[in-house]
Amino acid sequence: MLAIHEWSFKDRKGVAGFTILELLAVFAILAIIVALAAPRFVAVIEESKIKACDNNVEMIRKAAEMYYEVKGEWPQEQDLVDENYIERYIYCPLSNTESEEYAYDIDENGKVTCRNAANHSREPGV
Repeated sequence: MLAIHEWSFKDRKGVAGFTILELLAVFAILAIIVALAAPRFVAVIEESKIKACDNNVEMIRKAAEMYYEVKGEWPQEQDLVDENYIERYIYCPLSNTESEEYAYDIDENGKVTCRNAANHSREPGV
């Protein structure tokens, strides 16, 4: 017969390492922690994008007010870029692409709005 009984977990004196069950338990605990933390992380990223868009609207509004003071009319966003009131065309961080379709509008009263406002839901999970 083979001497299998000589190699057992009881006689592991001097053998360093972890058993497979210990490793599985650690991985299971880590998986639970990640599963609990991931939704909060995604929500924080989404909220930061909404705040970045709000800051973009405020920056464009201030640039449009300066343009209005000088020119006497409310600009479009492209006018602000052409006249160097802003450095480049600004895109909403919540849009999937960088196209003019997802940019900002300035109405005849100087109110700045995001064309991508449908993605600005502040409710978690929406």
